[in-house]
Amino acid sequence: MYLQRTGNSMPFVEYVNKPDTKYAVSLGVPYGTSLWQVGDSSEQNGCYKMNVTIAKDKILAQRESNMISDMGIMPTDIMVIVNDAWVQSFARVHTNKKALAERGWFPYNRILLDHPDLRATMTEQQIGQRD
Repeated sequence: MYLQRTGNSMPFVEYVNKPDTKYAVSLGVPYGTSLWQVGDSSEQNGCYKMNVTIAKDKILAQRESNMISDMGIMPTDIMVIVNDAWVQSFARVHTNKKALAERGWFPYNRILLDHPDLRATMTEQQIGQRD
């Protein structure tokens, strides 16, 4: 059913299972996750949310044009919605690389240590080592 609805294309599932794009684990402190999470850039989140809305509207418009009585989003619609939104947000290589660079993960430059919230928690000695 899912493959029929997506035209035999599953970019999200294919992306997370490819050897060159498999997920990796990065260990960080439990606080300040908005600073170091790579897949959490505001640009990616905004694109994802916007495209989820577009995908939902598309499904509802199709139901309306086909005169389907149940106009709600069904559990079977979730993968179709995620698949459409994923391609337009988190699967964009350029924005992923931008998020990596902004957070200092690649190239590795420890730029997060210069963030005002983190510097406020450092000792004078740690700040001196950083400067």
